[in-house]
Amino acid sequence: MARSAVLCLFLLLCQLLATGAPAQPLPPDTGFPSQPAAVRDLRANFDLSAEQLRLHALSLRQQQVDPVARAWATLALIEFENELEHEPEVFALLDELNASSVALKVHDLRFATLELSAVVYMHRNRVEQSRAALDEMQQMVSQFPNRQWQTLLRHDEGVLQRKLGRFDQALTDFEAAAELQKDGSNPSLLARELNSIGMLHGRTGRFSDAALVHNEALALARKAGDKPEMARSLRLLGVLYRNLDDEERGTEYLREALAQVQARNHREAIILTAELGISLMNMERFDEAAGFIEQAVAMAEQSGNAQNKVNAYSRMADLELVRGHWESAKRWVDRAWLEYDHVAVRDQVLLGLSRVRVFSARGATPETLAQARATLEGARKIGDRILERAALDVVADLELGLGDAASAYATRKTHQKLDKELAMDIAGRRIAVLEASLEQERGNMEKQLLTSENQIKDLRITRQRYLGLALVSGMIALVAVLLLLFWRVRTMRRTNAELRANRDQLAQLHAALLKTSERLEHMANTDALTGVANRHAVMRRIEELWQRGRIGGDGCLMLIDMDHFKLVNDRYSHLAGDAVLRTAAERMLTALPDQALLGRWGGEEFIVVLPTVAEADALAIAERLRQRLDDSVEWQQSAIRCSGSIGVAMLDAARFSSADEWIAASDRALYRAKREGRNRVQLASRDPAEDLALRTRAND
Repeated sequence: MARSAVLCLFLLLCQLLATGAPAQPLPPDTGFPSQPAAVRDLRANFDLSAEQLRLHALSLRQQQVDPVARAWATLALIEFENELEHEPEVFALLDELNASSVALKVHDLRFATLELSAVVYMHRNRVEQSRAALDEMQQMVSQFPNRQWQTLLRHDEGVLQRKLGRFDQALTDFEAAAELQKDGSNPSLLARELNSIGMLHGRTGRFSDAALVHNEALALARKAGDKPEMARSLRLLGVLYRNLDDEERGTEYLREALAQVQARNHREAIILTAELGISLMNMERFDEAAGFIEQAVAMAEQSGNAQNKVNAYSRMADLELVRGHWESAKRWVDRAWLEYDHVAVRDQVLLGLSRVRVFSARGATPETLAQARATLEGARKIGDRILERAALDVVADLELGLGDAASAYATRKTHQKLDKELAMDIAGRRIAVLEASLEQERGNMEKQLLTSENQIKDLRITRQRYLGLALVSGMIALVAVLLLLFWRVRTMRRTNAELRANRDQLAQLHAALLKTSERLEHMANTDALTGVANRHAVMRRIEELWQRGRIGGDGCLMLIDMDHFKLVNDRYSHLAGDAVLRTAAERMLTALPDQALLGRWGGEEFIVVLPTVAEADALAIAERLRQRLDDSVEWQQSAIRCSGSIGVAMLDAARFSSADEWIAASDRALYRAKREGRNRVQLASRDPAEDLALRTRAND
């Protein structure tokens, strides 16, 4: 009893000292000195599951007699309960911890409590409560200028701005946080900020910048042995390469990331599993993709987190839609829609895009088009160019399906412009890297040349001195000088040979740069599937021919559409459809004159740009193209019947006010050919209103 009384008096004294002591400033960069080592080690442990760590934290909390140590143990317990999505326990313990941290007046404990509160509220989309916690953190940072606190504050500010769709402000906050860690004292914190910066670069189309910072973050995480940040870096690189249409490389990164995920990192495992499933789906490995996405759905439902469920359900809807199971896709997207109000702004836009894709698969309606345009506006508002590109694709298809050819064409042009800007970013960055490498090599060569020239000058001076000495000292000195000169001359020859070799190496580097530039230009102007010109290259040729046509030149456009191509994909697979498109391109190339340019216009459509040709000759060439297309394509012991419809429009500067109108005329002629039975050639009518009416009836 006496011992218990003494213990109670001691605890009471500790409480009075803790609550009554005046606030003392912390020295800079000490972080959290009052945190017990046992709590710090427990919070840093990712090898155990969150449930196992929760039990350890609960036991540690019950053992603590010191109120400050108990508060820190409570903070660790809240982190694990939050990861397990035990929301009632999280908020009950958070209320207790807030009261304790205020009463104890331990500055680093209070800051850690506020930082955890901001994270918990942001995780559940409670913006106002998160904002209040961040404001109080700002007051403490102003009072106690601690670099680690400043980093955490700027990072959490960036996360909140990103969730609100304010990407520019979020990028500023993440860059400020990274700048605070540039000394390299905490590589894990710096890696986290770099990954956050790279994520925003990737979403806004700055792919090269994103790849650079993600690779730097990966190197830092590996140096620190930080497996959670390694997994995050690899996942973001995988998604980045998938957005660049490099599915193979993206899948490799995602698989490597999944191998780094530890038992506690449950949320990262859910995201990674779903992303890997989507990459496999894009590679048409549907059964393997279904296994990963179904696993992600099961883990998301077990976690109960809204963001995890939206991500997994949307991915499942995409998979079911690609597999042709529309009813199932609709059920999954409807389940995801129930969580709409509980996720961040970008996730809402992503969910809206998934929903529009599902509903548009059953046919274009004005309501679906309105939803698609709202989704496009949302993507533009937050500055996410990846979502904007995907939304433009859906909007264009819906506009065309509703018979609004003019709007569909304008939307396609916007989509093409965005694709071109994203492609130019990559090509430009690659050329810049090569030029920088060449410049560095050139600088090294110049330094070597300068050194060699100085050596030659020194040799000449030395030779003159020895010659003077030889004249004075006689025959013996003369013999010695001759021997020395022989050695020096041999050295000069070796040096000159090295200079010639260096010049040759510099020339080789320059030739390599030119060859790489040509290869990049070829990639930027060639369709990857068929090997013919892509839409960007075709548009450039059309504009050139149009400008010449304004001063009296002749020309012709032929728009070719493969008949019933969707049936080929549905009946034989998309790989068979790709084979048909490649064969069609090869056959058309053999039927065209040398001055003609064949390009892929989009999907199953091709276009021919033919300068200096009369109308009769143009129709004869078009008929020859039609005959070459009217044949079967062999595919896995099957003969796929193919044919094509062709619309021809002659260049007429008096009739068309722009190149776009010329293209639209060939498009109307194509639709007339399809309307009149397909597998035929149709010359553009002199009455565009008549062709537009026919096209609208064809869509109906």
